[in-house]
Amino acid sequence: MKLLRLLEWRGTTKHWYSTQTSKQILLLKYENLKNKCLKIEAFDEKINPKGVFTNNEICLQDIDVYGFDYDYTLAYYNVSLYRLIFDLAKDYLIVHHKYPAGLKNVDYLPHFPIRGLHLDIKKGWLMKIDSYHNLQLGTVYHGMNEISNFEVIKNYGGRRFNVEDIGFSQSSPNFHHFVDLFCLPQICLLACTFQYMLDKGIKYQPEYIFQDVHDSVNSIHRNFSLHRSIVQSIDDYLLPIRDENSKLKEFLSRLQKNGKKVFLITNSPFWFVNFGMQSLCGEDWSKMFDLIICSARKPQFFNSRSKPFRRFNIKTNSKSWDTVSELNRHEVYYEGNFYQMLKATGWQSNKCLYFGDHIYGDLEQPFLKFGLRTGAIINEVEHEVKVLNSVDYQRTVAWLNNLEDLLEQSMFLTDSSWDGLPNIQEIRAFWLQERNDLRLKIKQSFNPYFGSIFRANNNPSFFSRRLSRFADIYTSNVSNLLNYPIDSHFIPRRIDLAHEQLIIMAAAKKLMSLDYEIFGKVQGVFFRKYTQQEGKKLSLVGWVMNTPKGTVVGQVQGREDAVKKMKDWLQKSGSPKSRIDKAEFKNERFLDQLEFSTFDVRK
Repeated sequence: MKLLRLLEWRGTTKHWYSTQTSKQILLLKYENLKNKCLKIEAFDEKINPKGVFTNNEICLQDIDVYGFDYDYTLAYYNVSLYRLIFDLAKDYLIVHHKYPAGLKNVDYLPHFPIRGLHLDIKKGWLMKIDSYHNLQLGTVYHGMNEISNFEVIKNYGGRRFNVEDIGFSQSSPNFHHFVDLFCLPQICLLACTFQYMLDKGIKYQPEYIFQDVHDSVNSIHRNFSLHRSIVQSIDDYLLPIRDENSKLKEFLSRLQKNGKKVFLITNSPFWFVNFGMQSLCGEDWSKMFDLIICSARKPQFFNSRSKPFRRFNIKTNSKSWDTVSELNRHEVYYEGNFYQMLKATGWQSNKCLYFGDHIYGDLEQPFLKFGLRTGAIINEVEHEVKVLNSVDYQRTVAWLNNLEDLLEQSMFLTDSSWDGLPNIQEIRAFWLQERNDLRLKIKQSFNPYFGSIFRANNNPSFFSRRLSRFADIYTSNVSNLLNYPIDSHFIPRRIDLAHEQLIIMAAAKKLMSLDYEIFGKVQGVFFRKYTQQEGKKLSLVGWVMNTPKGTVVGQVQGREDAVKKMKDWLQKSGSPKSRIDKAEFKNERFLDQLEFSTFDVRK
């Protein structure tokens, strides 16, 4: 490529710098920025994978009542449950919908699906869509086959979908949005069924397969075959109490001791919830809840005003047939509706915080209709944060951000005269391809097929937008709140708008300059060499030299955090054989741009 040859040529031309054009300056920036970004050290401050993340300000001191869903909110399952759902739904598909028996040999693929995908029901294409209704190219699959960008654009006429196609909630006539962890086996079964039909040359209508797979997954919930299978081998599916479930009892006890009201609303039957909660919190678990509502039929539970409650008798395992006029503490109820629940308990909706894992089924209506404060349980956030904390990810994103800045700057350049360099269009094409390569690398850091559940390239994903709309806070596990005071005040960070970004970025990327003089045994002990090495390691520029009076002086420039690390090193470390008696610093100032391009040892 001409650009690579250019960089080699630039290094051997002595007077190149004295005759730089705007294009040459930009190319020099490209080289310097890339070298710095790909050498940065991991940030000292790590994001806590078990942190609580804030979309909307909430003070827990104002919360009197805590509510919870059960599955994937209080109880956590391992990947074996996905395989169980996949196998049970697959068997139902074969037996009740008469699908080919050969599907029996298809296995669950744990690394394929992610939460938040959309299905084009008519085409049978799985894809990830961003918060602006743009599909993310490179994430469109039919079966296990990726659809080429050309084919995607040809079929849709672009990347943008209108709101009528996507719909306002989970489903529309054309698209279905998969938003909870129970959807992962369904996504995989859809893809595997499409792939089986393609491989066997069987003609099919994608919409019918979606309907049948959807019905099969729902049926194993409705007929309780899934619940019975879990209970029969609960240790195979429910995560041990030493893992994610370990602090649940402690968390619920803390709420109780601090005078908080606690309720449970789940679509699962009591016998199933009881079996799981006994494993997690002991036989007297129900005493930790003021109200337990099972088989609630969410989201209808939040929409209906007329569905009555039925009292459930734990001893006889039966539902009452008489009218329920009040809701008694520690008793179990079936069905009902949220309007009646609030009226019977006298709880204020704006003082309730309800946690669930399903954006639409658990959080949308409580948030929109009743003004409840809401918390989403997103187990995947732990994996995603671990990726964010990795130095490779941070280097890649830093370079991608800088490369996109260079692409913006290059728009204003023209080729006014021949300078022996590639023309600006060739340079932009090279950079755009590099940008695509970086995006692919970032995507594959999270999931090889679809990437992060929270992001689609530079934009939030559609799932992320729904999450920020309907959840005040989110975390991977309810017991993570044990790491915070009971009266914690969660405050979201200021989000920079498009027209504010330059100011925000400038503040985040403050460049600093610092002069120093080091006293002690610092000459003849390789102090300058080690100073240069440490400076380069921190991606700093500047110089260092000995003085006639036996001290070492110098200047460092770079990112504010890196300069401060260097300052600390100069005061406390130095070279192995040195002795630092005193360190003086002066002329600390912020810069618009760096004044040096290297870190030199001066004579």
